[in-house]
Amino acid sequence: LIVTTVATAFLSPLQDHVRGLFHLAKASWGAAFMSGVQFMTAALSSTAMLMVKVNPVLIPMGALAIANAVSLTTVLVLAHHLGENTPDWQVSLLDLIRSGRWLLAGRFSLPASNLLASAIVTTVAGPAILGLAEAARVVVQPVPVFSLGVMAALSPQSMQAARDKDRRAARSISRTYLRLMGMLGVVYFAIVAVPWAGNPLAVIVPNAYTVGGLVAVTLLANLVYALPRPYRSELI
Repeated sequence: LIVTTVATAFLSPLQDHVRGLFHLAKASWGAAFMSGVQFMTAALSSTAMLMVKVNPVLIPMGALAIANAVSLTTVLVLAHHLGENTPDWQVSLLDLIRSGRWLLAGRFSLPASNLLASAIVTTVAGPAILGLAEAARVVVQPVPVFSLGVMAALSPQSMQAARDKDRRAARSISRTYLRLMGMLGVVYFAIVAVPWAGNPLAVIVPNAYTVGGLVAVTLLANLVYALPRPYRSELI
């Protein structure tokens, strides 16, 4: 499990970066194509591994690693055929670290805080309770995934509006994002917050509902965390 997880953890940020470059290049269709390839590859590879009776422990992260590798390779080939423009400026790693030191620290703080929270829960309540919390996180995962997907397309526009000091454009972008997140939040909360006949995840991930209210609180926490994203892009 750790080996396949490490492979996924290495490949996933690389394809995230390439997807972001497509958005920056105003070629969001390439990013969408990359996501489609990743989804289809994950579905096909996990199904194939189930059919040939691969050790189940290797399947979830193994399928994700394969999907990341295939989507990354496919889109790099596509980008190569699109051609490239040589920039008239060069940025060194030292320049990036110097100008982005606060962003670097901020990006480190999130996984570090998650790791610390997991360690505290494991120490105080045990790994079984942490597993229940992780199950609830899986149920609400569409919220952060949707947020990241929308902001991947809107973030360059938010940054450009802030750079140009165009308040009207910036507010239009942030309102669009907040409306989308609000609609998703209300609909998804109504479906998955509690186990009921119309909630398929209560059957697929029953452990998430072992602790009453855990899914609802996790969903609200993810929504609150996602709401400031356009303003963060403006500050960047």
